[in-house]
Amino acid sequence: MEIAGALAHQSHQVQSHSNVLSVKFFEGEDRVISGHVHMNGRVDYSRERLRSGQKERWKPTRDQVEQNSWTVYDPEKKKHRKVFQEQGWLYVEIGGVKVWF
Repeated sequence: MEIAGALAHQSHQVQSHSNVLSVKFFEGEDRVISGHVHMNGRVDYSRERLRSGQKERWKPTRDQVEQNSWTVYDPEKKKHRKVFQEQGWLYVEIGGVKVWF
């Protein structure tokens, strides 16, 4: 297994991101999983990378967030999802996985 890591994206622009590492775990040529490792020990995993032939899943954008209710409409599941905020980042939970945007 090989581990690759670097400062999280926007770490040079956003102070709160300077204590976060983006990591990827590989088994041979295949990426097993990736995510963020925080200085406080918290780990946020991303979802598994798509294989060829798999359909891309829906991911919200900031401009889709309804500011009154802090929800976003999921067109795949045809329902509104609660939007959460953590250290300046927004995310929704889909199947127990945090989808950051």
